[in-house]
Amino acid sequence: MRSRLPFPVLAAFAIVIASPAISHAQSFQGLGSLPGSSPTGSGSSFASAVSADGLVVAGVSGTQAFRRTVSTGMVGLGVVPGASSQPAGVNVDGSVIVGTNSFGAFPSQAFRWTAANGIVNLGSLPGYLVNGASGVNADGSVVVGTSNAADTSGQAFRWTASSGMVGLGYLSGNNGNAWSTGRGVNADGSVVVGGSIGQAFRWTPTSGMTGLGFLPGSNVEIGSEAFAVSADGSVVVGQSGGEAFRWTAATGMIDLGFSSAYVCFQPFGVNADGSVIVGGSGGPASRAIRWTAGNGIESIQDLLTASGVNLAGWQLTGASGVSADGTVIVGCGRNPAGNPEGWIAHLPVLPSLQVTPATNIAASGNPGGPFFPSSFNYSVSSISGNVDFSISGVPSWLIASMTSGTATASPATVTFSVNANGNSLQPGTYNATINFTNTTNGQGNRTRTATLTIAAGATSIVAAVAPNARTTTLGNVVTGFATIINTGTVLATACALALPDGVPATFLYQTTDPATNLPIGTPNVPVTIAAGQAQTFYFAIMPSAIFSQDIALLFQCSNTPNPAPSIAGLDTFLLTVNSTPIPDMLSIAETFTHDGNLVINGANGIGMMAVASIDIGAAGTVVFMPTDTPVGQLPRNLPLSLFICQTDSSGTCINPTTPGASSMVTAANNQTVFFSVVAVGQGVKVPYDPGNNRIFILAKQSGTPVGEASAAVKMQ
Repeated sequence: MRSRLPFPVLAAFAIVIASPAISHAQSFQGLGSLPGSSPTGSGSSFASAVSADGLVVAGVSGTQAFRRTVSTGMVGLGVVPGASSQPAGVNVDGSVIVGTNSFGAFPSQAFRWTAANGIVNLGSLPGYLVNGASGVNADGSVVVGTSNAADTSGQAFRWTASSGMVGLGYLSGNNGNAWSTGRGVNADGSVVVGGSIGQAFRWTPTSGMTGLGFLPGSNVEIGSEAFAVSADGSVVVGQSGGEAFRWTAATGMIDLGFSSAYVCFQPFGVNADGSVIVGGSGGPASRAIRWTAGNGIESIQDLLTASGVNLAGWQLTGASGVSADGTVIVGCGRNPAGNPEGWIAHLPVLPSLQVTPATNIAASGNPGGPFFPSSFNYSVSSISGNVDFSISGVPSWLIASMTSGTATASPATVTFSVNANGNSLQPGTYNATINFTNTTNGQGNRTRTATLTIAAGATSIVAAVAPNARTTTLGNVVTGFATIINTGTVLATACALALPDGVPATFLYQTTDPATNLPIGTPNVPVTIAAGQAQTFYFAIMPSAIFSQDIALLFQCSNTPNPAPSIAGLDTFLLTVNSTPIPDMLSIAETFTHDGNLVINGANGIGMMAVASIDIGAAGTVVFMPTDTPVGQLPRNLPLSLFICQTDSSGTCINPTTPGASSMVTAANNQTVFFSVVAVGQGVKVPYDPGNNRIFILAKQSGTPVGEASAAVKMQ
């Protein structure tokens, strides 16, 4: 994903390391501007980064970079003729500042500043012209950033005095569109984070550049990018599909949450241990944001105001850096005069209650039980100090292993179990809200809903998958959508998706809004489906081996005697995993009746449908062919003659000009191709069996499946 922000704004990517705790009450101060700079426009100030001890702020005032301490005030780093200097990072004690000198129409330069040497140009990668530094390690010896070539392609770099600029390369699968950006570096300089060809990365000398993937359900087209990293390199923060994430090796990408008041949270800075993240939000009014595990996303302005700090006339629009202990935050805003001005705030992090996971309790079963799942575990802990807590609102059909205690940094497990009272309940849905309350200071209070669903008996389900075929490379996630329909007359309980045994991959599923296909549920949590209703799902598969298989996904509810019938090409997922990128033809079929039925009037009639296919993978030559038999199945030999041709925007056949047995096309990445498919009856009535009597359009490259779409045959 290309940088969405200019280097001045990317100044937020400062790193922090552990340092003695800073003892300050909550406070706020505007930083003003350098003497002689204009009070408005380009002469205003912007705070870019703060040292780990919170004592040194780096930023820009007018066109000159500054270094600010309490004792010296704002001091300019020196004027570079013809340049606007924009700091982006500061080391642990503020003795080294890095950033970018911009020269208008001329190539920009990455710089490193020290009191002894002033602003020093760091040079360029061979063949690159435009350079910018975004981060510096604790002792100031390692600088990271991005070099861009004349064609705007870029490469992340890592600089030391001995090696100079060294390019970090790119993630694999770039399809000739190679680029990467360096954003942040950890304390010892061994971990670099950024983005490459639309995916966040984490780089180390031993592992090289490793992709961090994407948030489940996020917009992959927007991509993901890492902006900052914790002191030890274990916590990475950034954005995926427009949503903020926090990554660790143990958890992968975790969504930092969504607030309608603070949309498009961009996390620019993280403290030493990764427990405090700061940044800015988009939306109608930009806001400076702080995230903590205990309280999630909060407005820094609201927190300061609630603490008694007078911010009359100020609007804090973004936070760009945070100290090691998370209590000192710097950023930008508009002062009471309406002019842009940097600021520094001291905002203590109060001890907070933490309850994980965020999932709710949902059990289901038949009258008299048993109920699935039968128990649920939550970890209760605290951040930044111990707190007392209580648990209330537990319904009669649950029992809690504890209802009060003291939360510490070491998590305690609270188990909620469905008790015998549930066995006597009548069919229906029973709801309750369980409260986890911080009785010490109220920070981090949490609720979890508890739902017990008792069905009236057994039911049956069917399922469908779209698209039915995808390709990917080893270690990269591939996604799809599925629907479970409850065809019975009673509630379907604890409905879930799973991979069959033997598929070398991990699996995740999540409910979606059928109107938008956006995930709305909790990953890997079973759901109930009302009689005669449907539930849509998103699923993601991460392969661990190379294979090609039409996967018979498992669709099962707790009160269905059998899983949904597996019907090849309808509720299966044809997945091809290759060592190198190949075309990934995302295909959809549309019929004239818009109901998935290819209608043929009579045993000798003719029916038609259209197919659209977009290549979201690598470019390549692909053969499209109609058939009555899905991949891996015995020939079905329907009494139909099938023809296909590629069409232009007017629907005219162009390849071949007369419909034939197949159509060979060369598809570029993100190119959409269109086809007409013709089915001609051969004098024998085809029974209406939409699960089995179907026309499939298979896309193959050198015999390897890379796409599939289908429609049912309806002869009338």
